[in-house]
Amino acid sequence: MGESNWFRAVTSSTSWRPLCATAGWTIALAFLVFRYGGVLARDWNIAACGIAVIALGLAVFPGRTNPPILGPGRSLAWLIVLLCAYTTFQMIPLPSGLVAALSPARFELTSATRFLGGSEAFVALSVAPSSTLSQLLHFLGYAVIFVSVHHLARQWTGSVWFTVFPLVLVGVCESAAGLVQAAAGVASHGTYINKNHFAGMLEMIVAFPAAYGLSRPRGSHRRVRVVAAFALAAAIALAIAFSTSRSGIIAGALAIFVTASVMGARRPAFVLTAAAAGVAVVAVTLAALPIEGVDAVRPAIWRDTLSLIRAFPITGSGLGTFETALFRYKTAAPLYTVDYAHNDYLQLLAELGVTGFLMLAAAAIGVVWKAAAIARASLNAQTKAVAGAGLGAFAAIALHSMTDFNLYIPANAMTLAWIAGAVLGVDRRAGAARREEC
Repeated sequence: MGESNWFRAVTSSTSWRPLCATAGWTIALAFLVFRYGGVLARDWNIAACGIAVIALGLAVFPGRTNPPILGPGRSLAWLIVLLCAYTTFQMIPLPSGLVAALSPARFELTSATRFLGGSEAFVALSVAPSSTLSQLLHFLGYAVIFVSVHHLARQWTGSVWFTVFPLVLVGVCESAAGLVQAAAGVASHGTYINKNHFAGMLEMIVAFPAAYGLSRPRGSHRRVRVVAAFALAAAIALAIAFSTSRSGIIAGALAIFVTASVMGARRPAFVLTAAAAGVAVVAVTLAALPIEGVDAVRPAIWRDTLSLIRAFPITGSGLGTFETALFRYKTAAPLYTVDYAHNDYLQLLAELGVTGFLMLAAAAIGVVWKAAAIARASLNAQTKAVAGAGLGAFAAIALHSMTDFNLYIPANAMTLAWIAGAVLGVDRRAGAARREEC
């Protein structure tokens, strides 16, 4: 697409909706990122209000699409609805006999308060329904972002990078903050409280500017854009390295490697070279980093979490109730509160039980499967690049989630939902020749 065509696409009457909505999402994401990742309830509430207003605007002014675009697919839509319904079910007071059958440990906790005069007629499966409600509202916000970004990506008539650029913009600004801190000789964690969550956000974004540069044809007359894209990717990668987050560094390298592998599937020499270089850089970086004391505590927390999972195997203790439910089984860090498992898989399994965890896993696998199908089937280099970078982001956060709780950081969870929506949204335009050169 030439420059004049790009200008006409942006200024056309059918483009103001996606432009305004994407600007709104970008402001909400930037606000959460720059407010410690959105971990404070007040900050999340402000962002959630903005998300709700923008979603309402999209519902009232959906734009002209032919055929109408209602969501990312029937299966994924049903899984999202089922997850919301299941989490709501965890909060509903149920007959005590039913609770005793579904979750004996939950019924036992209720029975233990009999001497306080508590009623046992109706009991919620969640050990802290208010905490479950809070996390459900978070999940609904992420689901709105996912569906809305997917809708906008498929509705937009310009470049496939339209819904990805805001993520890179926010990531570059956050990287700049981290690099300034590193230059000043202080701990590099950007606007986040924790360096691992800072790295967790950047590792999901770093592959996108790299993929843009790799996807441009040789001899492209837009070399300035290519150089700028690689420079942005390098800046984000440096910020991850200076964070000294071991998991973040490995996950960021994995994101780049997966992206390069997808885009260079027909060039095995290129993939092997990229892999060797990545392994060398990561090995040298990790060897120079000190081992933190918290790493020795995590295995003990994981063992306690397994005890919690065994106590609430089917229905879980309730989404968002890890800190409350763990007290009875806690042996790690006796002088400190353990509010997260430092392993998203274990924590989600403990809170949702096998039932809810399988629903969530099915949704995640569905997103990755669709992204892989887009990358495999697309003949458009730009579409393949977006899908490849998305697969890299999914691989990175999947790996990092084994040692941290990035999915419980609102800004990071929103970033993941945004990426999923943007990647799946490029499917409709895979064969559009007029967008090949955007």
